[in-house]
Amino acid sequence: MRHMMSQTAHFHFKELGQRKIVVFINTSDTDGSLDDITSLIYTQALHALCAEADQQPGNRLRVPVRLILDDFAASAAYIPDFDKLVSVLRSREISVSCILQSLSQLKSAYGADKCSTILNNSDTILFLGCTDMETVNYIATRVGTTPEKVMTLESDKAFLLLRGEKGRKVTKIKPYSLTPEKLRKYMAQQNEQMSL
Repeated sequence: MRHMMSQTAHFHFKELGQRKIVVFINTSDTDGSLDDITSLIYTQALHALCAEADQQPGNRLRVPVRLILDDFAASAAYIPDFDKLVSVLRSREISVSCILQSLSQLKSAYGADKCSTILNNSDTILFLGCTDMETVNYIATRVGTTPEKVMTLESDKAFLLLRGEKGRKVTKIKPYSLTPEKLRKYMAQQNEQMSL
């Protein structure tokens, strides 16, 4: 973040929806001095991308954009009106992956009503495990199992919730252990399991 702030080059967020590009914004998880600027960057990016989509045929970006917001609710980089934005992004070819430690964090950052709206507009939820009972109960209800089974989820497993489908247990991919060929086979197996 500090490196980006010291540069004189310009970047227009709408370019994310015009050509394939990757932007990494790396912020400190212990030093909150740049949280307001980070919040502004996220907010401006989302608004610029929506404005760009609204100028395109079908009100959709030419190049779909995916934002991956790690530790979304843990950082103080709050996105104002995110609950409203998340409700309209999908139709514009903008997707957001919010990575959380627990639902309690999301509720603490955005409040109960906004937390509910954000969850209701999440097509996919991947639960890797936690000890927060509110999160455990939510996942248990969505998967159709007991909180005890969620709490004792094996370390190599996860619960996957997809809109319109019953939640299910899946096997985690081990980081950096898959060659491209193994990844293709793994994805094919997952697709077979989904169609059963």
